[in-house]
Formats: sequence, structure tokens, C-alpha cells
Amino acid sequence: MKIIPLLFAALLLSGCLCCPFTGRSDEERDAYNRMRFAELTDRAGVTITGEPGDYCFDCYITYSNPGSMDITLTSEELSSYLQATNNENGPLKNIEVTLGDDNRAEMTCDADLSSYGYGIQVPVYASGTIEKSSSKTVKIKLDEVKSGPLPVPTEYASMGEDELNNLVNRQLAQMPGLQIDEFSIDGGQLHFKGDFPKTISA
Repeated sequence: MKIIPLLFAALLLSGCLCCPFTGRSDEERDAYNRMRFAELTDRAGVTITGEPGDYCFDCYITYSNPGSMDITLTSEELSSYLQATNNENGPLKNIEVTLGDDNRAEMTCDADLSSYGYGIQVPVYASGTIEKSSSKTVKIKLDEVKSGPLPVPTEYASMGEDELNNLVNRQLAQMPGLQIDEFSIDGGQLHFKGDFPKTISA
């Protein structure tokens, strides 16, 4: 019965309607995502080592060299980033994020839990809010979760929400010098302002 917490533990290292890949081959899609990944890290002033796939949800990542950052991401940019880093090695494939207003977001993906010992591959949908809760933490609140067409029972959705909050904030705690001054989702965009690691290694 750990499937749902494990699934959400994999989610985001905070994640539709914005998919730009209709009619494209897998190779074209992957090349596009890698290009957007490079564009985004360059715009953010972040130096990374290795390949995008080295930064999957299950990958070990270290952070250093904190510096100021003021960046805005669209749904498409965030989706491309998450696909570039997870489609090859991560348990969540084809992640699509739709950012809304008032800190709301939706996410769809294909979950492959074989690496956790479960022979399960299912489409997943989740929606809710993510917002700043302190200068170093965020709070995620899920209000709808589906596995395929079926709603996930409230008990397991709540367990997943707790596990996701724990995972994300443990990752944030590993970032030296992290300072969240602004974190918001509005007008279909995510805005972060504060101090963030400028060197990331996997």
C-alpha cells in the first residue's frame, strides 16, 4: 500500500494542456526538451555538470555557490525541464505541468514504479496549490489526485501529500544559502525571487 506515497515522493522536485509535441517523434521531443533545459539553466545563471538525465527525481544531487535569482517560468518551460531531466531515468515520464492562478497548478505524467519494486505503469493526474511557507520551505496542498480515470482514495492522497511535502522540503534544506523571498504562481507562470544555488552537480 506504499504505492501512492512513493509516487508522490517522486513528484517534483517542486508538477496537460500545454504539450508542444503533437506530431513529433520521441527523438524530436527529447532534442527539444534538452534545448529548453539548456536555455533555462543559462537564463537562470546556473552551472550544471553532466547530462540532463543525471538530474532525475531518483538521482543524487549536490548544490553550492548560492546567489541571487529572479526568474519566471511558463508551463511549457517547466514541463520541458521536467521531461529533459526525467524521461530517460526517472520514474515519472512525459510530465506536463499547467500553471494557473492563485498558486494553483495541475500535472499529468506516466508513472513507472518498476524501480520501486512495483510492476505498475499508470497515467497520473494531480492538482492543487504550492506556495511559500517560510524563507526556506514551501507547502503543497493536493485537492485532486487520479490514477488513470479513478480518483485516489483520500487516505492515500493525504499520505502522498505529506510525503511530497517532506521530500521537497528535505531537498530545499540541502541547498546552502537558500532564501525564498517570493514564490508564486499566477497568470500561468511561476515566479521565484531570492537566493538559490548557482552550481548543481549530479
